[in-house]
Amino acid sequence: MKKILFPFVFLLALSSVTGCSSQKQAAKGETGGVAIDDAIYSEKDIFFKKKLFPELRKQNYAGAQQLIDKELERHPEYQREPLYFSASSILSFNKGKYEDARKYADKVIEIMEQRFAPKKPYQISLESSRAKDSVASHYLYRYQALMKLGRNEEALADVETALKISERPRILLIKASLLVLLKRYEDSVKALERAYKLDPDVLSKEDDDSCMNLCTILYDRGYVKTSACKSFFERIDEKKAEAEKEQKQEQEIQAEGQHFSAGAN
Repeated sequence: MKKILFPFVFLLALSSVTGCSSQKQAAKGETGGVAIDDAIYSEKDIFFKKKLFPELRKQNYAGAQQLIDKELERHPEYQREPLYFSASSILSFNKGKYEDARKYADKVIEIMEQRFAPKKPYQISLESSRAKDSVASHYLYRYQALMKLGRNEEALADVETALKISERPRILLIKASLLVLLKRYEDSVKALERAYKLDPDVLSKEDDDSCMNLCTILYDRGYVKTSACKSFFERIDEKKAEAEKEQKQEQEIQAEGQHFSAGAN
């Protein structure tokens, strides 16, 4: 596989939300917070949730690093915050510092598991799909760091945990790609077909080269009846035919223009 399918960036919500107006006012008084959209945000919340993570979602890593460096001068205590560990994992990975990315992800996961999963195997009861995605995403942060470190079996364990929390088509696609690297082709097909069942467009939402690599390997191993790959190759053929049609039409227009010019002369 030439390219790893990377997970999306979600904001980890570990802070509790106060329920009534009197609690909000108390929180505002205690933290010096600001009311935004009928919610109370402390100065720390505003930095992480309203400034830093939006830059990370935009993949403005240089800007995000500058924000952190500047904010830590004012608030060095932020280096103990889960959201700092989360952001640092993302930034370390982007810099190619994969061991640091893993260590920061370890810290966030340790905090999450203390809160949500004190007993193994991992169990979590979050009603919000966004909260589930947020928790699952941190196992994927660590997965991609482990992949770069060549620790594929450990990476697979993190992907499996993420799926227990939030069975999303894209996570299944990540699993399928990883299983191919581990030469577990039949298991890869099962994960891929499950992803396709949940979302028939799952492959069309990804980079064509990555999907082509995945499906070509599976086809070469004899898994030619894989529905997801069959659909993907059909889409590629359609795009190719459409491109050839447009090219032919352009050539015909150019030929007509040349003929017209010749006649005018």
